[in-house]
Amino acid sequence: MVERHVFPTFEWIDFTDSSVKEIEQETVHLQIEANWIEDSLERGHLPKFEQNEQALFFIFRAHSEELTRKESSVDGISSKMAIYLHGTTLLTIHRAPFPFLTDLRPKVTHAEEWMIYLMGQIILSYEGPIESQFDQLDQLENKIFLQKTDTIPLETLYLQKNRARISRRILLLTQHVLHQWEPSDAYKTQYQDLKDSLVDHLLQYDEIIDSSQSLLQTSISLSGQRNNDVMKLLTVFSVFFLPLTFLVGVYGMNFDYMPELRYRYGYPLVWAVMGLSSLVIFLWFKRKNIV
Repeated sequence: MVERHVFPTFEWIDFTDSSVKEIEQETVHLQIEANWIEDSLERGHLPKFEQNEQALFFIFRAHSEELTRKESSVDGISSKMAIYLHGTTLLTIHRAPFPFLTDLRPKVTHAEEWMIYLMGQIILSYEGPIESQFDQLDQLENKIFLQKTDTIPLETLYLQKNRARISRRILLLTQHVLHQWEPSDAYKTQYQDLKDSLVDHLLQYDEIIDSSQSLLQTSISLSGQRNNDVMKLLTVFSVFFLPLTFLVGVYGMNFDYMPELRYRYGYPLVWAVMGLSSLVIFLWFKRKNIV
């Protein structure tokens, strides 16, 4: 789909899920380099910047609005947009629709201003997912430490960490792209605000990655601690039953000439010995603060 928007000083052509042939037909007068068109349509292409004597070419990736539960790939968590500026003609090429493209502000007076606005909206698309990840990490932390649940979501923690890592990588490449190009003096302040927002998002993703890693290690430690508690309990029970099992084994051999077999008080005596053994073991454990 192709949409044309004519402003007083520039023309904006927006391609949504278009083919190479369609783009070439609509932009034949601009003589766009073939590899730029290929990069524009390539899935998973990372942010980049190139220029020649006539034009500027950018590729950015905006965060996707809806993610599947286990999606953690570059193409899965972000959508690509290519921006091409040639004189007074601005092209945007993308597959997925972007809601902010419908906000055609009448105050826009220059193609460069509209291009910087698009860059800002792409960077802004990461703000909501960052807040969402912080909320999910808070819920997981509460679940682990306050609710003390036995079900620790290691897969969810790893997914949050992986998504943050990929998003951070995309933003780092975006930062490199922004540093490669300088706008005209009229838009330098606005452009610097974009860079500042980008740095803030990178710092937040660093915090998310650190928090995810910390919670992941804590979850594994708690799981190991619970296993140790179970083994400790089993060990305590085995120590209690070890002397009892020995006594039962000895007096269960049923030899004819065992002197205690016909002793009148043998049965209660054995019970007394077993009870005394258990009491001694319990007092010893108590003294050692084991139980």
